[in-house]
Amino acid sequence: MDIKTKLREKNNIYTFIVLLDTIIFFNFFKSFLISNNWISINNIIFITFIFAFWLILNYILGNYQFKNRKLFNVFFKQFFNSCFAIILYTPFIIIFTFNYNLTDIFSIIFLFSKINFISFLIHILTFSINNFINRKPLIWLFIGDEKIFENLLIECKKLEFNDKIIMLKDKKNINYDGIIIDDNLKDVNTLEFKNNILLSNWLGKYLQKYPVDLISNLFFLDKSSFASNSLMQLRIKEVFEKLISMSLIIIFSPLILISSIFIYLEDGLPIFYSQNRNGLFNKKIKITKLRTMKNNAEKDGVQWSKKNDKRITKIGSFIRKIRVDELPQLISVLKGEMSLIGPRPERPEIDLMLSKEIQNYNIRYNLKPGLSGWAQVNYPYGASIQDAKNKLSYDLYYVKNFSNLLDIKILFMTIKLVFNAKGAIAKK
Repeated sequence: MDIKTKLREKNNIYTFIVLLDTIIFFNFFKSFLISNNWISINNIIFITFIFAFWLILNYILGNYQFKNRKLFNVFFKQFFNSCFAIILYTPFIIIFTFNYNLTDIFSIIFLFSKINFISFLIHILTFSINNFINRKPLIWLFIGDEKIFENLLIECKKLEFNDKIIMLKDKKNINYDGIIIDDNLKDVNTLEFKNNILLSNWLGKYLQKYPVDLISNLFFLDKSSFASNSLMQLRIKEVFEKLISMSLIIIFSPLILISSIFIYLEDGLPIFYSQNRNGLFNKKIKITKLRTMKNNAEKDGVQWSKKNDKRITKIGSFIRKIRVDELPQLISVLKGEMSLIGPRPERPEIDLMLSKEIQNYNIRYNLKPGLSGWAQVNYPYGASIQDAKNKLSYDLYYVKNFSNLLDIKILFMTIKLVFNAKGAIAKK
Protein backbone atom coordinates (compact mmCIF):
# COMPACT_ATOMS: atom_id res chain seq x y z
CA MET A 1 0.00 0.00 0.00
CA ASP A 2 1.51 3.38 -1.04
CA ILE A 3 1.49 6.62 0.92
CA LYS A 4 -1.32 8.18 -1.13
CA THR A 5 -3.63 5.25 -0.37
CA LYS A 6 -2.85 5.45 3.35
CA LEU A 7 -3.42 9.20 3.46
CA ARG A 8 -6.69 8.72 1.58
CA GLU A 9 -7.76 6.22 4.25
CA LYS A 10 -6.91 8.75 6.99
CA ASN A 11 -8.96 11.43 5.25
CA ASN A 12 -11.88 8.99 4.99
CA ILE A 13 -11.71 8.44 8.75
CA TYR A 14 -11.82 12.18 9.43
CA THR A 15 -14.76 12.54 7.02
CA PHE A 16 -16.51 9.66 8.82
CA ILE A 17 -16.10 11.41 12.21
CA VAL A 18 -17.44 14.70 10.80
CA LEU A 19 -20.49 12.88 9.40
CA LEU A 20 -21.11 11.21 12.76
CA ASP A 21 -20.87 14.58 14.51
CA THR A 22 -23.33 16.03 12.00
CA ILE A 23 -25.85 13.21 12.56
CA ILE A 24 -25.55 13.47 16.36
CA PHE A 25 -25.92 17.25 16.37
CA PHE A 26 -28.98 17.50 14.15
CA ASN A 27 -30.67 14.44 15.62
CA PHE A 28 -30.51 15.88 19.14
CA PHE A 29 -31.53 19.38 18.13
CA LYS A 30 -34.36 18.10 15.93
CA SER A 31 -35.81 16.20 18.88
CA PHE A 32 -35.32 19.26 21.10
CA LEU A 33 -37.11 21.61 18.68
CA ILE A 34 -40.03 19.26 18.14
CA SER A 35 -40.52 18.45 21.82
CA ASN A 36 -40.50 22.17 22.74
CA ASN A 37 -42.52 23.37 19.72
CA TRP A 38 -39.61 25.62 18.72
CA ILE A 39 -39.58 24.89 14.98
CA SER A 40 -39.11 28.20 13.16
CA ILE A 41 -36.89 29.73 10.50
CA ASN A 42 -35.01 31.78 13.12
CA ASN A 43 -34.29 28.75 15.30
CA ILE A 44 -33.15 26.67 12.30
CA ILE A 45 -30.75 29.47 11.25
CA PHE A 46 -29.48 29.74 14.84
CA ILE A 47 -28.85 25.99 15.07
CA THR A 48 -27.13 25.89 11.67
CA PHE A 49 -24.82 28.72 12.77
CA ILE A 50 -24.01 26.94 16.05
CA PHE A 51 -23.38 23.71 14.15
CA ALA A 52 -20.97 25.37 11.69
CA PHE A 53 -19.12 27.06 14.55
CA TRP A 54 -18.97 23.74 16.42
CA LEU A 55 -17.36 21.93 13.46
CA ILE A 56 -14.87 24.77 12.90
CA LEU A 57 -14.00 24.81 16.60
CA ASN A 58 -13.49 21.03 16.61
CA TYR A 59 -11.19 21.36 13.62
CA ILE A 60 -9.18 24.23 15.12
CA LEU A 61 -8.75 22.40 18.43
CA GLY A 62 -7.48 19.34 16.53
CA ASN A 63 -10.35 16.98 17.38
CA TYR A 64 -10.23 15.53 13.87
CA GLN A 65 -6.49 14.89 13.92
CA PHE A 66 -4.90 12.12 15.97
CA LYS A 67 -1.18 12.75 15.65
CA ASN A 68 -0.34 11.12 18.97
CA ARG A 69 -1.05 7.39 18.95
CA LYS A 70 -1.16 7.06 22.75
CA LEU A 71 -4.76 6.58 23.91
CA PHE A 72 -4.01 8.15 27.30
CA ASN A 73 -2.83 11.42 25.73
CA VAL A 74 -5.60 11.50 23.13
CA PHE A 75 -8.25 10.86 25.80
CA PHE A 76 -7.24 13.84 27.92
CA LYS A 77 -6.68 16.09 24.91
CA GLN A 78 -10.16 15.30 23.56
CA PHE A 79 -11.74 15.62 27.01
CA PHE A 80 -10.15 19.02 27.62
CA ASN A 81 -11.13 20.23 24.14
CA SER A 82 -14.75 19.15 24.72
CA CYS A 83 -14.94 21.05 28.02
CA PHE A 84 -13.13 24.02 26.51
CA ALA A 85 -15.60 24.11 23.58
CA ILE A 86 -18.52 24.35 26.02
CA ILE A 87 -16.86 27.31 27.77
CA LEU A 88 -16.35 29.07 24.42
CA TYR A 89 -19.87 28.28 23.22
CA THR A 90 -21.81 29.44 26.28
CA PRO A 91 -21.44 33.22 25.58
CA PHE A 92 -22.60 32.72 21.96
CA ILE A 93 -25.63 30.73 23.08
CA ILE A 94 -26.54 33.40 25.65
CA ILE A 95 -26.17 36.20 23.07
CA PHE A 96 -28.37 34.46 20.49
CA THR A 97 -31.01 33.44 23.05
CA PHE A 98 -31.09 36.65 25.11
CA ASN A 99 -34.87 37.00 24.59
CA TYR A 100 -35.57 33.45 25.86
CA ASN A 101 -36.38 32.72 29.46
CA LEU A 102 -33.57 31.49 31.72
CA THR A 103 -34.87 27.90 31.83
CA ASP A 104 -34.75 27.59 28.03
CA ILE A 105 -31.22 29.04 27.88
CA PHE A 106 -29.98 26.49 30.43
CA SER A 107 -31.78 23.73 28.50
CA ILE A 108 -29.88 24.63 25.31
CA ILE A 109 -26.54 24.79 27.13
CA PHE A 110 -27.27 21.41 28.76
CA LEU A 111 -28.26 19.95 25.38
CA PHE A 112 -25.06 21.18 23.77
CA SER A 113 -23.03 19.74 26.68
CA LYS A 114 -24.70 16.38 26.10
CA ILE A 115 -23.93 16.51 22.35
CA ASN A 116 -20.32 17.43 23.11
CA PHE A 117 -19.96 14.53 25.53
CA ILE A 118 -21.35 11.97 23.07
CA SER A 119 -19.13 13.40 20.31
CA PHE A 120 -16.14 13.04 22.66
CA LEU A 121 -16.96 9.35 23.23
CA ILE A 122 -17.33 8.72 19.49
CA HIS A 123 -13.99 10.42 18.75
CA ILE A 124 -12.23 8.26 21.35
CA LEU A 125 -13.93 5.09 20.08
CA THR A 126 -13.05 5.93 16.46
CA PHE A 127 -9.44 6.66 17.42
CA SER A 128 -9.16 3.37 19.33
CA ILE A 129 -10.57 1.30 16.43
CA ASN A 130 -8.48 3.14 13.84
CA ASN A 131 -5.35 2.82 15.98
CA PHE A 132 -5.91 -0.91 16.36
CA ILE A 133 -6.47 -1.43 12.61
CA ASN A 134 -3.58 0.82 11.51
CA ARG A 135 -0.99 0.03 14.15
CA LYS A 136 1.80 -0.18 11.61
CA PRO A 137 3.48 3.23 11.09
CA LEU A 138 4.42 4.56 7.66
CA ILE A 139 7.93 3.80 6.41
CA TRP A 140 9.84 6.62 4.74
CA LEU A 141 13.14 6.33 2.89
CA PHE A 142 15.47 9.31 3.06
CA ILE A 143 17.78 10.33 0.21
CA GLY A 144 20.36 12.88 1.23
CA ASP A 145 23.23 13.78 3.52
CA GLU A 146 23.69 11.52 6.56
CA LYS A 147 24.07 14.49 8.91
CA ILE A 148 20.77 15.91 7.69
CA PHE A 149 19.22 12.50 8.26
CA GLU A 150 20.47 12.35 11.86
CA ASN A 151 19.10 15.85 12.57
CA LEU A 152 15.77 14.83 11.03
CA LEU A 153 15.51 11.87 13.40
CA ILE A 154 16.24 14.18 16.35
CA GLU A 155 13.44 16.56 15.30
CA CYS A 156 11.01 13.66 14.88
CA LYS A 157 11.92 12.31 18.32
CA LYS A 158 11.22 15.72 19.92
CA LEU A 159 7.67 15.63 18.58
CA GLU A 160 7.17 11.89 19.20
CA PHE A 161 6.58 11.38 15.48
CA ASN A 162 5.63 7.74 15.02
CA ASP A 163 6.45 7.06 11.37
CA LYS A 164 9.72 5.28 10.64
CA ILE A 165 12.43 7.04 8.59
CA ILE A 166 15.47 5.13 7.28
CA MET A 167 18.34 5.97 4.93
CA LEU A 168 18.04 4.61 1.39
CA LYS A 169 20.44 1.68 0.97
CA ASP A 170 18.87 -0.60 -1.57
CA LYS A 171 15.33 0.39 -2.50
CA LYS A 172 14.71 -2.96 -4.22
CA ASN A 173 14.85 -4.81 -0.92
CA ILE A 174 12.81 -2.34 1.16
CA ASN A 175 9.05 -2.02 1.29
CA TYR A 176 8.41 1.68 1.76
CA ASP A 177 5.43 4.04 1.69
CA GLY A 178 7.19 7.23 0.57
CA ILE A 179 10.57 8.81 -0.12
CA ILE A 180 11.91 12.05 1.40
CA ILE A 181 14.47 13.81 -0.83
CA ASP A 182 16.90 16.39 0.56
CA ASP A 183 16.36 19.79 -1.16
CA ASN A 184 20.12 20.07 -1.77
CA LEU A 185 20.18 17.08 -4.11
CA LYS A 186 19.74 18.69 -7.51
CA ASP A 187 20.91 15.67 -9.50
CA VAL A 188 18.27 13.22 -8.22
CA ASN A 189 15.75 12.12 -10.83
CA THR A 190 12.52 12.32 -8.82
CA LEU A 191 10.62 10.47 -11.56
CA GLU A 192 12.66 7.39 -10.69
CA PHE A 193 10.95 7.13 -7.29
CA LYS A 194 7.26 6.76 -6.51
CA ASN A 195 5.58 8.88 -3.80
CA ASN A 196 8.54 11.22 -3.33
CA ILE A 197 8.41 14.54 -1.50
CA LEU A 198 11.05 17.21 -0.88
CA LEU A 199 12.30 17.42 2.70
CA SER A 200 11.14 21.05 3.09
CA ASN A 201 7.61 20.12 1.98
CA TRP A 202 7.62 17.06 4.25
CA LEU A 203 8.65 19.15 7.28
CA GLY A 204 5.86 21.64 6.70
CA LYS A 205 3.23 18.95 6.14
CA TYR A 206 4.11 16.50 8.91
CA LEU A 207 6.10 18.41 11.57
CA GLN A 208 4.64 21.89 10.87
CA LYS A 209 8.01 23.52 11.43
CA TYR A 210 11.17 24.24 9.42
CA PRO A 211 14.31 23.51 11.50
CA VAL A 212 17.10 25.68 10.08
CA ASP A 213 19.60 22.80 10.24
CA LEU A 214 17.46 20.83 7.77
CA ILE A 215 16.52 23.57 5.31
CA SER A 216 18.64 24.65 2.34
CA ASN A 217 19.14 28.24 1.22
CA LEU A 218 17.14 27.42 -1.91
CA PHE A 219 14.07 27.14 0.34
CA PHE A 220 14.47 30.74 1.53
CA LEU A 221 15.11 32.08 -1.98
CA ASP A 222 11.65 30.92 -3.07
CA LYS A 223 9.49 33.95 -2.24
CA SER A 224 6.36 32.67 -4.00
CA SER A 225 4.75 31.17 -0.90
CA PHE A 226 5.78 33.75 1.71
CA ALA A 227 3.19 35.70 3.65
CA SER A 228 3.93 38.96 1.84
CA ASN A 229 2.08 37.51 -1.16
CA SER A 230 -1.17 37.13 0.84
CA LEU A 231 -2.02 40.85 0.74
CA MET A 232 -5.79 40.42 1.02
CA GLN A 233 -5.47 38.08 4.01
CA LEU A 234 -3.01 40.50 5.63
CA ARG A 235 -5.54 43.33 5.26
CA ILE A 236 -8.30 41.15 6.76
CA LYS A 237 -5.93 40.23 9.60
CA GLU A 238 -5.12 43.89 10.35
CA VAL A 239 -8.75 45.05 10.46
CA PHE A 240 -10.03 42.22 12.66
CA GLU A 241 -7.03 42.30 15.00
CA LYS A 242 -7.57 46.01 15.68
CA LEU A 243 -11.24 45.40 16.43
CA ILE A 244 -10.39 42.48 18.73
CA SER A 245 -7.63 44.49 20.46
CA MET A 246 -9.97 47.39 21.16
CA SER A 247 -12.54 45.00 22.63
CA LEU A 248 -9.92 43.23 24.78
CA ILE A 249 -8.62 46.52 26.19
CA ILE A 250 -12.15 47.47 27.29
CA ILE A 251 -12.97 44.02 28.69
CA PHE A 252 -9.72 43.52 30.60
CA SER A 253 -9.12 47.09 31.79
CA PRO A 254 -10.39 46.19 35.31
CA LEU A 255 -7.91 43.28 35.44
CA ILE A 256 -5.06 45.59 34.35
CA LEU A 257 -6.10 48.06 37.07
CA ILE A 258 -6.18 45.38 39.80
CA SER A 259 -2.79 44.02 38.69
CA SER A 260 -1.37 47.56 38.74
CA ILE A 261 -2.48 48.04 42.35
CA PHE A 262 -0.78 44.78 43.44
CA ILE A 263 2.42 45.69 41.56
CA TYR A 264 2.51 49.05 43.36
CA LEU A 265 1.84 47.47 46.79
CA GLU A 266 4.63 44.90 46.34
CA ASP A 267 7.38 46.86 44.60
CA GLY A 268 6.25 50.44 44.18
CA LEU A 269 6.49 52.48 40.99
CA PRO A 270 6.67 52.28 38.01
CA ILE A 271 3.66 50.09 37.19
CA PHE A 272 4.50 49.79 33.51
CA TYR A 273 7.80 49.51 31.73
CA SER A 274 8.74 50.11 28.11
CA GLN A 275 11.29 48.28 26.01
CA ASN A 276 12.72 48.60 22.53
CA ARG A 277 11.96 45.62 20.32
CA ASN A 278 12.45 44.77 16.67
CA GLY A 279 9.35 45.07 14.50
CA LEU A 280 8.50 44.47 10.87
CA PHE A 281 11.71 44.24 8.77
CA ASN A 282 13.71 44.91 11.96
CA LYS A 283 12.32 48.42 12.40
CA LYS A 284 12.60 49.50 16.04
CA ILE A 285 9.35 49.70 18.00
CA LYS A 286 8.60 50.38 21.66
CA ILE A 287 6.34 48.00 23.59
CA THR A 288 4.73 48.55 27.00
CA LYS A 289 4.04 45.79 29.53
CA LEU A 290 3.02 45.55 33.16
CA ARG A 291 6.21 45.35 35.21
CA THR A 292 6.83 41.81 36.50
CA MET A 293 10.46 42.22 37.60
CA LYS A 294 12.09 44.22 40.35
CA ASN A 295 13.24 47.77 39.62
CA ASN A 296 16.94 46.85 39.39
CA ALA A 297 16.36 43.64 37.41
CA GLU A 298 18.85 44.47 34.65
CA LYS A 299 21.60 46.18 36.61
CA ASP A 300 23.98 43.52 35.21
CA GLY A 301 22.84 44.00 31.60
CA VAL A 302 20.35 42.42 29.20
CA GLN A 303 19.66 38.73 29.87
CA TRP A 304 17.03 36.05 29.34
CA SER A 305 14.65 35.09 32.13
CA LYS A 306 15.52 31.79 33.82
CA LYS A 307 13.73 29.17 35.90
CA ASN A 308 13.00 30.44 39.43
CA ASP A 309 14.30 33.85 38.38
CA LYS A 310 14.75 35.86 41.59
CA ARG A 311 14.27 39.09 39.66
CA ILE A 312 10.56 38.31 39.13
CA THR A 313 8.20 39.63 41.80
CA LYS A 314 5.50 37.46 43.41
CA ILE A 315 2.65 39.25 41.65
CA GLY A 316 4.79 39.30 38.50
CA SER A 317 5.08 35.51 38.51
CA PHE A 318 1.30 35.16 38.75
CA ILE A 319 0.35 37.67 36.06
CA ARG A 320 2.99 36.21 33.73
CA LYS A 321 1.36 32.79 33.98
CA ILE A 322 -2.01 34.14 32.90
CA ARG A 323 -0.42 36.60 30.40
CA VAL A 324 -1.98 39.71 31.97
CA ASP A 325 1.37 41.51 31.73
CA GLU A 326 1.12 41.33 27.92
CA LEU A 327 -2.23 43.16 27.69
CA PRO A 328 -0.82 46.73 27.44
CA GLN A 329 0.85 45.64 24.18
CA LEU A 330 -2.63 45.75 22.63
CA ILE A 331 -1.91 49.50 22.27
CA SER A 332 0.91 48.56 19.86
CA VAL A 333 -1.58 46.49 17.84
CA LEU A 334 -3.91 49.49 17.57
CA LYS A 335 -0.97 51.65 16.47
CA GLY A 336 -0.16 49.12 13.73
CA GLU A 337 3.30 48.26 15.06
CA MET A 338 2.36 44.74 16.18
CA SER A 339 -0.20 42.03 15.46
CA LEU A 340 -2.17 39.81 17.80
CA ILE A 341 -0.62 36.79 16.05
CA GLY A 342 2.92 36.68 14.71
CA PRO A 343 6.53 35.91 15.69
CA ARG A 344 7.29 37.37 19.12
CA PRO A 345 9.41 40.56 18.96
CA GLU A 346 12.83 40.29 20.55
CA ARG A 347 15.14 42.92 21.99
CA PRO A 348 17.62 44.38 19.46
CA GLU A 349 20.62 43.37 21.59
CA ILE A 350 19.50 39.73 21.72
CA ASP A 351 18.45 39.72 18.06
CA LEU A 352 21.90 40.94 17.04
CA MET A 353 23.48 38.01 18.86
CA LEU A 354 20.97 35.47 17.50
CA SER A 355 21.30 36.67 13.89
CA LYS A 356 25.05 35.94 14.09
CA GLU A 357 24.47 32.47 15.56
CA ILE A 358 21.41 31.32 13.58
CA GLN A 359 21.20 31.24 9.80
CA ASN A 360 18.29 33.14 8.19
CA TYR A 361 17.12 34.32 11.61
CA ASN A 362 15.82 37.70 10.42
CA ILE A 363 13.26 36.13 8.07
CA ARG A 364 10.95 35.92 11.10
CA TYR A 365 10.52 39.70 10.79
CA ASN A 366 8.96 39.44 7.31
CA LEU A 367 5.69 39.73 9.20
CA LYS A 368 4.70 42.07 12.02
CA PRO A 369 5.59 40.59 15.41
CA GLY A 370 2.70 39.41 17.57
CA LEU A 371 1.56 38.98 21.16
CA SER A 372 1.27 35.26 20.50
CA GLY A 373 2.43 33.04 17.66
CA TRP A 374 2.90 29.55 16.27
CA ALA A 375 6.17 29.22 18.19
CA GLN A 376 4.58 30.31 21.49
CA VAL A 377 1.76 27.75 21.33
CA ASN A 378 4.05 24.89 20.24
CA TYR A 379 7.22 25.49 22.27
CA PRO A 380 7.81 26.47 25.91
CA TYR A 381 9.38 29.73 27.06
CA GLY A 382 12.84 30.10 25.49
CA ALA A 383 15.94 31.13 27.41
CA SER A 384 18.90 30.04 25.26
CA ILE A 385 20.27 30.12 21.71
CA GLN A 386 19.06 26.56 21.15
CA ASP A 387 15.57 27.53 22.32
CA ALA A 388 15.67 30.48 19.93
CA LYS A 389 16.65 28.14 17.10
CA ASN A 390 13.81 25.76 17.93
CA LYS A 391 11.33 28.62 18.09
CA LEU A 392 12.60 29.98 14.78
CA SER A 393 11.65 26.68 13.11
CA TYR A 394 8.01 27.36 14.09
CA ASP A 395 8.22 31.06 13.16
CA LEU A 396 9.46 30.10 9.69
CA TYR A 397 6.49 27.77 9.29
CA TYR A 398 4.14 30.60 10.22
CA VAL A 399 5.78 33.11 7.84
CA LYS A 400 5.77 30.54 5.03
CA ASN A 401 2.23 29.26 5.63
CA PHE A 402 0.45 32.35 6.93
CA SER A 403 -3.33 32.35 6.59
CA ASN A 404 -6.29 33.77 8.48
CA LEU A 405 -7.36 30.22 9.35
CA LEU A 406 -3.95 29.52 10.91
CA ASP A 407 -4.30 32.76 12.92
CA ILE A 408 -7.67 31.61 14.27
CA LYS A 409 -6.16 28.26 15.25
CA ILE A 410 -3.28 30.00 17.09
CA LEU A 411 -5.75 32.32 18.83
CA PHE A 412 -7.70 29.38 20.25
CA MET A 413 -4.51 27.53 21.19
CA THR A 414 -3.35 30.68 23.01
CA ILE A 415 -6.61 30.84 24.97
CA LYS A 416 -6.08 27.22 25.96
CA LEU A 417 -2.51 28.00 27.12
CA VAL A 418 -3.78 30.91 29.22
CA PHE A 419 -6.37 28.65 30.87
CA ASN A 420 -3.60 26.12 31.58
CA ALA A 421 -1.23 28.89 32.76
CA LYS A 422 1.54 27.43 30.59
CA GLY A 423 4.35 28.70 28.39
CA ALA A 424 5.01 32.10 29.99
CA ILE A 425 7.71 31.10 32.50
CA ALA A 426 11.15 29.71 31.74
CA LYS A 427 11.59 26.05 32.71
CA LYS A 428 15.37 26.02 32.75
